[in-house]
Amino acid sequence: MGEDGTAGRGQPRGRGSGESGGSRGARWCREDTVAIFLLGGVLAFRMIYLGVFPLGLTMDEAYYWDWGRRLAWGYYSKPPLIGWMYALGEALGGGERLLRSFAALFGVGALASLYLLGRSIFSPRTGLWALLLLVAMPGLGPLHHLLTIDAPTFFFWSAGLTLTWCFLQAPRSSLATGLGVALVLGLGHLTKQILWVFPLLALAPALAVPAWRSRLWREGRWWPFAASYLFLLPNLAWNAAHGWPMFGHLWGYVDGSGPQLRFRYLVELLASELFLVGPLLLVLLLAALIRAGVVARRLSDGPLFLWALSAPGILGYFLFALTERVLPNWPLVFVASGIVLVAGMAREGLELAGAEGHLRWGRGWLTPTAVTGLGLAAVLLLGPFLALPRVVEATGVDPFRRLRGWEPFAAWVSERAGGFEGSTVVVDGHRSHVSALAFYGEGQPRVRQWKRGDKPNSQYELWEEGNEPGSALLVLVGEDREPPAEFASHRRVDSLVLPLPDGTVRHYTLLAPPGTRR
Repeated sequence: MGEDGTAGRGQPRGRGSGESGGSRGARWCREDTVAIFLLGGVLAFRMIYLGVFPLGLTMDEAYYWDWGRRLAWGYYSKPPLIGWMYALGEALGGGERLLRSFAALFGVGALASLYLLGRSIFSPRTGLWALLLLVAMPGLGPLHHLLTIDAPTFFFWSAGLTLTWCFLQAPRSSLATGLGVALVLGLGHLTKQILWVFPLLALAPALAVPAWRSRLWREGRWWPFAASYLFLLPNLAWNAAHGWPMFGHLWGYVDGSGPQLRFRYLVELLASELFLVGPLLLVLLLAALIRAGVVARRLSDGPLFLWALSAPGILGYFLFALTERVLPNWPLVFVASGIVLVAGMAREGLELAGAEGHLRWGRGWLTPTAVTGLGLAAVLLLGPFLALPRVVEATGVDPFRRLRGWEPFAAWVSERAGGFEGSTVVVDGHRSHVSALAFYGEGQPRVRQWKRGDKPNSQYELWEEGNEPGSALLVLVGEDREPPAEFASHRRVDSLVLPLPDGTVRHYTLLAPPGTRR
């Protein structure tokens, strides 16, 4: 909005402008009550789900849990907040249900933030539709049932969207809101590296809107974004002291073979997003972003803000997927503001500068999209439990394969190693086997990972615990795998062949130092 009462870039003040939408929806209304009941229902369902369908920790969760036992300002692949959260969960009593309740709370907090964003930019009814579409995303529920990096990342990004919008569009600067922006983004910076680009993306539309640009320089409203980066200083110092492992890990996602086009990576990403976002919603989202992008320079402030925090990120990941493999959860944060934009375009239309009427599209798609998404979400969450044996038998695909076999493996190692008093355990294999043994092993022991090569490949290889065989027991992961040369004199104690429901097996061999007896 211009400070003379006209909308940014010359359009008249109307339904699509942020201040208009915020003033129309400022009072408590029926949609707010519905949103609260819906959010409460989502939280209750997720908490009940954790009780009715208990799952052991995934190996990413067990890995982060082990981080929480050794608090630091940084870790091998991520900033430190996820490790701190696991430490807090353990201090409160621990256990899978308690730890995952954090993820459920983060998820509902993100949904509430995005409802408020849609309410402020458009109207309470549009905010409610945005909330419903987000709840109907098939892959969002499972991501908020697990305490991996995704749940807090989605929360801090969503809360950052809402607070940043409120801070930039308010006629008067608010110290409290500015501090909120700095705090939320600062904690986000300590959660996942993608939050580091949020201030830069948010400043792009701020510079495009005359009133916002004036406030940035005249009132110094850039300070919360700059202040948020101060949270990173201890983490950067930790990285510098440890050889910049986090940045090396990020660079590891580039395979190093040069910029070769690999269209299969893009096809894989699109297929996974159809599963994660939902087929109808993904089509609706991409079509809305393209149509809004054609007229981006004529969009009113709120829709421009949503488009700028969505379309460039999604496009960037799609382009990156032409040469490198992109994990399906990476673009998720950019979907958040895009879905709010979809609801606004479909329900109210996007007002354009110098044009009569609104850019409206997709209203007839909203109901079938929500219904289809909720149905797919229900199948995804309940189907594997209700018909898992038949699904695995018919397809040979186990959706919970990464959760299988860890407790029997840990019990086998604990029982066999129990007779070697005072011996530590070293695992020669992927970090998943290390974290599984650390979490499920008797007494939750400290477990080492044998480091092969000069560069670390996990947090276990960074911890200063020595890398000598000594009196350590060695667990070899894999069939017919040769032990490292340093363990050549170790003798074989036992082996385990662990079958999984999908027909695959895992092979383990336990070696003991020479001269030791059980």
